[in-house]
Amino acid sequence: MTQTRSIRDGLGVLGRRGVRAVCVVAVGLCSCCGPGKDVSIVELPDPTPPPMPTEVGVTPLPPEPADPPVEVVVPEPEPPISYSALVSRYNKRVRYLDQCRAGADLEIEWTDEEGEEHIEDVGGPLLMRQPRDLALHLGKLGQHRLFLGSNEKQYWLIDTREKPRLAWVGTHEGKPAADVAMPVPLRPGQLIHLMGIRPLPEAMPAGTRIAESKLGFEVTMPMGPTAAGLWLVIDMSAEDFAPRRVVIRNAEGKAVGSSELSKYRSLKLETRKKEDWPRMATLVKVTIPEPGTKVTLELGGLNDGRGRIRDRDFDLARFLKKLKVKAEHVQRLDEPAEDVQPTEEPAGP
Repeated sequence: MTQTRSIRDGLGVLGRRGVRAVCVVAVGLCSCCGPGKDVSIVELPDPTPPPMPTEVGVTPLPPEPADPPVEVVVPEPEPPISYSALVSRYNKRVRYLDQCRAGADLEIEWTDEEGEEHIEDVGGPLLMRQPRDLALHLGKLGQHRLFLGSNEKQYWLIDTREKPRLAWVGTHEGKPAADVAMPVPLRPGQLIHLMGIRPLPEAMPAGTRIAESKLGFEVTMPMGPTAAGLWLVIDMSAEDFAPRRVVIRNAEGKAVGSSELSKYRSLKLETRKKEDWPRMATLVKVTIPEPGTKVTLELGGLNDGRGRIRDRDFDLARFLKKLKVKAEHVQRLDEPAEDVQPTEEPAGP
């Protein structure tokens, strides 16, 4: 009875204390336990750690915040060629192309407002003098009717095909007017870019990117402060660094004009060695997405124009007077400048 009661009492102790117990000696399992001997109970501590004491009125500290995510900066890939090396090779082709004169034959395809397609062939002389002087006189059978041009400050289109004779005039630095547009939505200065004869700037403009292309290299750069928001994309050959495709894009990335260039010819210069002669594309296919116009320009009889290109060839006032375009028929392509009231000078002593 003593042994049985000891086991029962031990189990009661376990139940009251909430601890685990191990019976070291049980009835009939150990030879050392005989009648009259109590069973030994070994108490082991509960493995669950007791709760941390919390003082009354004290809020436990929040857990430590996790480390902030590490921002991984992926460096931009190295360009396939440095800008200085690209410009050196590209500008070598047009380094001595100060001016030129050529005969131009144009095939113009367009669709009118009623959806009817038209094709017209015109031609005339092309005169160019870096950086902005351009004169292109177009007509048939030697009768010039359209005059496209630009000089250092202005650009224009004069149409004498019908009466009254009309002219559209804008400035390179002016803000384009919202309600007036030139019939051909391409400035003469942009045409020089599309012909691939404008040298690239020696210093790399901000935002310029160079990438590999199927032809060789593609360079994307802003066109400059006088063409705010416009970008120039030139795809050039890796062999001679001559442009094969040129695109002018707006700030939204939409093409406003593009060209494909081929049939390169050398421009003979009497004052330079043959290896320094400029090379120009004599076949230029221009596409103007809006209003959907295509112009195929073929150049012939290339020469440097020495003695045949004069300042008056780019004189707008002279053209307006010679072609008898009245002032009321001249449409300004720029927003009017803000009127500035002259300030009164202080009276002298």
